[in-house]
Amino acid sequence: MGKEIERKFLLAEEPVGLRNGQRFAIQQGYLADGSRREIRVRRRNKDCFLTVKDGSGLVRGETEILITTAQFNALWPLTAGCRVEKSRYILPWQDLNVEVDIYDGALDSLRVAEIEFATQEDSETFVKPPFLGPEVTGRPEYSNASLAAHGLPGVPSSQIGCVPFVRKGKDLHVVLVRNSSGQRWIVPKGQPENGMTPPEVALMEAVEEGGAVGHIEPSLQSVCQLEDGRSLRLYAMRVSTVLKRWPEAGFRKRSIVPWQEAVALIEDKSLSQTVEELALRFLREI
Repeated sequence: MGKEIERKFLLAEEPVGLRNGQRFAIQQGYLADGSRREIRVRRRNKDCFLTVKDGSGLVRGETEILITTAQFNALWPLTAGCRVEKSRYILPWQDLNVEVDIYDGALDSLRVAEIEFATQEDSETFVKPPFLGPEVTGRPEYSNASLAAHGLPGVPSSQIGCVPFVRKGKDLHVVLVRNSSGQRWIVPKGQPENGMTPPEVALMEAVEEGGAVGHIEPSLQSVCQLEDGRSLRLYAMRVSTVLKRWPEAGFRKRSIVPWQEAVALIEDKSLSQTVEELALRFLREI
């Protein structure tokens, strides 16, 4: 068993050029989460691993083995209810690599940076750069296993979003976006914002995530329960303009597809059913 010497920080701000660097899409699920030992499976892009971690805090024991995709697929269902999805970016900093994790799903407001050191002395003399915020090394609520099982402390249990509908002649299309890990098609959505009404939040998310501009149809809304346990209030949106450039175009893919295809592409069953419901109501009422 090897040793992992690692410090973990919340991200104070996104480093310039981060998303231009090396990126890994990670799916991670836990088979066992004890107070002293974690057993997890991870898919990083196309590579799959089984990992055992012992201990907590700055120095931990770690054993990791490469497994086949078939073995990962066999173990993955056993991690239901204890998973995280994230994009990991590798940022060179001086003579170190900073691993910046941008989480998705129930943790999509979380940004964490991890730095691994050769020795404990190196970790103690490390001077953090300005883009790193509070240190959370050893805080159990910020371990990936705890985040997978219990979510992020203080994160709202509900979200707000919209289904951006685009008329193309007699046909109705939907603006879909990829989640932040790039694994799934979803609709624009985000956290409630202080000082903003739910329709205002929905419009903001449509512009930021999908480059869709238009107006909300307040009478066409529905609530669904997502697979990650959160509730999502969705509004139908009539799109007037689709921007060629938008705030998250650099890292979030967009697709405008017929509504029936959108329903088929969305993997979350409750979300898919709600999009279908709103599409049928939109066609009848608008």
